[in-house]
This record gives sequence, structure tokens and C-alpha cells, in this order.
Amino acid sequence: RLGARVRAFLFSERSAVQGDAAHHLGLTESSGVPIEPVLSSTDLQDVHDALSGCDLAVDGLLGTGISGAARGIVAEGILALESAGWPVLAIDVPSGLNADTGMAEGPCAAAGRTVTFAQPKRGHLFYPGRFLCGQLHLVDIGIPADAVDAEEGRVWWNAACGGGGLLRRLLDQ
Repeated sequence: RLGARVRAFLFSERSAVQGDAAHHLGLTESSGVPIEPVLSSTDLQDVHDALSGCDLAVDGLLGTGISGAARGIVAEGILALESAGWPVLAIDVPSGLNADTGMAEGPCAAAGRTVTFAQPKRGHLFYPGRFLCGQLHLVDIGIPADAVDAEEGRVWWNAACGGGGLLRRLLDQ
């Protein structure tokens, strides 16, 4: 709507996308943004071409639920992002980063900025994830506070400053 030329690439079969992802994929398609499938190394050339002429790459290849290193065409897509030389904005976590540990077990697209939701993940705060996320932006998407509070695996630390000052400094770096 603001005049940007947008290209979107889907690194899976369309039929494999389910749930909320399928809903939002449909919204993207209905808004007029073409979805280009990337299923082979041949398709990946279109990604390289798009990255060579873009101003910003948005990384939404993998989310917080990954286990182990990215493989196959997705790993190749991450490597394309890494080598593009353009700013990368990651959605939730950079693809290839383990959101629980902050470790990258395989290729990981370092982001200049990462937009995450509800609360930071441990992987955002521990190195090398802290570095790979770039500047972290926390966005409220309407997840109820009691659902956030019910999550296990909290990280606590001692800090001399009150009012979440240490966390705020970490998020603003």
C-alpha cells in the first residue's frame, strides 16, 4: 500500500502450510503480493536475483520451533540471506537460531533488527544469539499477560538497577 515492490518466497509446498500460517499466506496472496515457490536450487536463483536488488530482506524462513540445523533448500535460503549484503529484518528470531539457547547449529542469517512478540526469548539474550538478533524490538500482538506468565523456562538475573533497566538496556542495544 505504500508503494514498495514486494516479492515473497515460500520455501515449501503451498499444501504444507497449515493453521495460522496458511491463513496469513492467504491474506498475503489476496493483497496482491505474489508468492513464489522455492523448492529447488534452480528456484533459488530467483531469490538471489531479488536479494541483489533489494533494500531490505525480511527473514521469516524458520521460527522458534526449529530443532537442529536447517537443511536442504531452507539452509540454502539462509545462506543466500547471509551473503546478500543487505539489511535483514528477522521475524521473531533469525532463521537458524535456537530461540531457547541462543545457539546456531548450522547456517543462521544475522539480522540488523529482530521483531519479536510478547516477551524476549532466551535465545535473544544469550550469545551468540544476542549478536545475531541485532537490535531487538518487542511488539505487543495481543497475547494475554496470563498466557505469557504461564510459560515455563523464565530467566532471572540480579541487577543493580530497578524497574527492568538491565532488560531495557539489553533490548535497546
